[in-house]
Amino acid sequence: RYTDDERLAFAKKNLEEVENGKPLEIVSQKELAAGGLPGVELAAYTALEPKKLVYEAMLFDAAETCVMVGLSRVDSLETIEQFHRLAASYSKSSPGR
Repeated sequence: RYTDDERLAFAKKNLEEVENGKPLEIVSQKELAAGGLPGVELAAYTALEPKKLVYEAMLFDAAETCVMVGLSRVDSLETIEQFHRLAASYSKSSPGR
């Protein structure tokens, strides 16, 4: 099991890997619960042009993690909210799981 601090650190490390180690500016980080699992939600913009929004929701259970990633060229809070709604709707019985 991960502690809250370990979850956040693990999620941030994973987020960096999404953009192959390119610099990111995290604009939002918060705890998330979905499908009965605790998690972390991060949103960041790439520091280099062209700017992209990188969204990550990572959910943790005792044996594994579930990672959801969204990428967008749209610089919009509405896009972050759409990604958030999608992540919040997660359940272990979701298709593709």
